[in-house]
Amino acid sequence: MATGKVHVIATLLTAPTGIFQLPTNKAGFAWAIGCLIATVITPDLDILDSSGNYSFYIIRETFPKLPTIAEKAWSIYWFPYSKIFSHRSFWTHFPVIGTAIRLVYGAWWLLPLYGIWPREVAWLVLAVACCDVMHFVLDWRLWRLVGMFRQ
Repeated sequence: MATGKVHVIATLLTAPTGIFQLPTNKAGFAWAIGCLIATVITPDLDILDSSGNYSFYIIRETFPKLPTIAEKAWSIYWFPYSKIFSHRSFWTHFPVIGTAIRLVYGAWWLLPLYGIWPREVAWLVLAVACCDVMHFVLDWRLWRLVGMFRQ
């Protein structure tokens, strides 16, 4: 299983793939935003401490003057999610299903945008889903057998 840092790097490496392959600039921008959202709204939000969830580091670096307040608010917001789902459960880590649950729970505010830019929101959601597939693959126990991604 990969560390949080490896997950973030893999997610950020997914961004250029879509940016350069998509037909329009708006679609590429939506893909990039989706990859950035995927770095923070990860399948590991079922762990609410900085040891297993790299989004706390991102929040700490994004809000350097208010790290404790921002982290506390993030923890409070995701606390019910972490209590409902156990770590690495089917509902949090399985691609598409986990993506949909996290986006509805954590990014419900994107729903009004669907009426304005339906294609771009679709590209954004697809980018988050692709990043979740990468996360799922990096968490395979097979990697431990071959000696990769040791924690």
